[in-house]
Amino acid sequence: MKTNMNKQEAIEQINYMDTLNINDMITGQQVVMVNKNQVLDIINQIDEPQKPKVPQVAVEFYERYKDDSLVLGEWFGDFYSNEAIEDFPRMDELTKWLYDNDNETNRQREFALVTLVTLGIDAVEVEKEKLYTAKVKIAAEFSYLNKHVEQGYYFMSNQSESFHIKTHFPQSELEDLGLWDNPAFEIEEVEE
Repeated sequence: MKTNMNKQEAIEQINYMDTLNINDMITGQQVVMVNKNQVLDIINQIDEPQKPKVPQVAVEFYERYKDDSLVLGEWFGDFYSNEAIEDFPRMDELTKWLYDNDNETNRQREFALVTLVTLGIDAVEVEKEKLYTAKVKIAAEFSYLNKHVEQGYYFMSNQSESFHIKTHFPQSELEDLGLWDNPAFEIEEVEE
């Protein structure tokens, strides 16, 4: 028996199943019965399309612009302009994910981003992004990098994350700050 099939193949298999014909005495109609377990087995063999995968930066991009009533072409506007980079600080990271690949991968990622912006977050699978803490090695207290989420400034404090304070950062953000390979900082991956 075939392990994967499309919808049409499943319909054909169900049509060729053995049936039991029964006359319904109440309605006077003939009822065709099939084995439920066989039907379920066929249904379970139907290939389901996989959701396209997008990184967290693509979701942040979508969240930033989803309420701006953009047409599709505007979503894919000038990623390289200074204005775009100032408006969305992780634009460089998004652009690298989207276009620094072979042609086939670029097209797949464009499709994933189009799926996200046209159908929303439920239409894609978000890849888990590794997050890290950055701690100054020589300081005993207030040694962790913190970021005020709304105002965007960084400061050193304890490691207590809150609604307004972020203490876990993606590698790209720590690289942009010059901390990723900085010997003065201890970088640790955050466990889920």
